[in-house]
Amino acid sequence: MPPTSENLRVSTITAQGLLGDGLSVNFKALYENLHLSTEPAHLTFQMIKYKDSFGACVQRGVHPKRRSRVNGKKGKAEVLRNQITIVQWLFDPTLSLLHHVSIKVFTNGRVHIAGLRDPALGPVVICSIVRSIELCSAAESIVTPVKCLFTSEDDIVSRFSIIMINSDFKVPFFIKCSRLSVVARRHVGLRCHYEQDNSAGVKIVYHCAPPCGAPSKDVTIIVCRTGSVIITGANNMAQVPIAHQFIRDFLFENISEIELLTVV
Repeated sequence: MPPTSENLRVSTITAQGLLGDGLSVNFKALYENLHLSTEPAHLTFQMIKYKDSFGACVQRGVHPKRRSRVNGKKGKAEVLRNQITIVQWLFDPTLSLLHHVSIKVFTNGRVHIAGLRDPALGPVVICSIVRSIELCSAAESIVTPVKCLFTSEDDIVSRFSIIMINSDFKVPFFIKCSRLSVVARRHVGLRCHYEQDNSAGVKIVYHCAPPCGAPSKDVTIIVCRTGSVIITGANNMAQVPIAHQFIRDFLFENISEIELLTVV
């Protein structure tokens, strides 16, 4: 049976921002004072961990994907010394979904967020961390100078940017990857890479130029034998539907050449 056709889905967004300008973050104080919740709910913090001055990974709370609790002891997960990791729950109203994101806070106040589904929630995450620090009695020991924390949401939004968007969908037929690579190389403007022994599929680089004035960007499209298509490397939401429309049309227009009729 051929694969089931699915709509385009944004699987994960990676973004970055700032807690404030000219900050110095004390990881130990943040680790000791950030309030964690035992029940998942929108904007609650689930886990925090960092590498202490002795090089040991210390952790409070439990990662949603982990069963075992590591509390104030050495952990197995690798953590960089110049960052502290926080796991937070988010409710995405567009998907009616509660999910978690991984937040890395660096010593200079820069924030890296992985696992977003909606870019509009990125500044909300940063705002919640800032507010949590402001309301903490130990705020002045967590960040110095505390007056440099962004108190305006506009400041947080202006320093927020998307690093990468990953999305995927599936066409309702199997793909003959070796043939797709030949067809893609005939297309002017496409760069294509395919290794027969590599199960990742056909990698196509497409220059995405949205007509609405959004920035253009090279995105990578990976087409798998199963009909699954992964679009990665976009850094603006306007680029995603453009890339999706291109590769979907391209696959259907060349279906007579690239469809794999017999699956072993």
